[in-house]
Amino acid sequence: EGSDPVISDVLGIKAPRYTQWGMGLDDPDRDLRLIRLVRAVGGTAYLSGPKGPTYMRPDVWQEARMPIKVSRYAWPQYPRGTAPWEWEIGLSIIDALAWLGADDASDLIRHGEVVPWTPSLSAAALPA
Repeated sequence: EGSDPVISDVLGIKAPRYTQWGMGLDDPDRDLRLIRLVRAVGGTAYLSGPKGPTYMRPDVWQEARMPIKVSRYAWPQYPRGTAPWEWEIGLSIIDALAWLGADDASDLIRHGEVVPWTPSLSAAALPA
């Protein structure tokens, strides 16, 4: 862990950080690598962003008996200065940090919902 702040530090999120290299877990298959990483830290499910399952192989996760859960959130519109901005869906937390500051940006991400992923749950249907 370096001395440079990361977004989780700025947002006040306290959680340990690991790297696959520091844990000695390197697998060329990205799904198997993630499954092994989750298990190595004692996890029982993988929490993905809304579009993560679109590039994951659910059959590999099902065979490994590792559930995929998806964070679902509706990013509210927030003030973005005085310029007439057109609102964009799917902006990153970096944008919210720049316009709102750490406290208000942190409040935004704490109001999401986590749901189990199923094949019928398409990425397009995820944002609430």
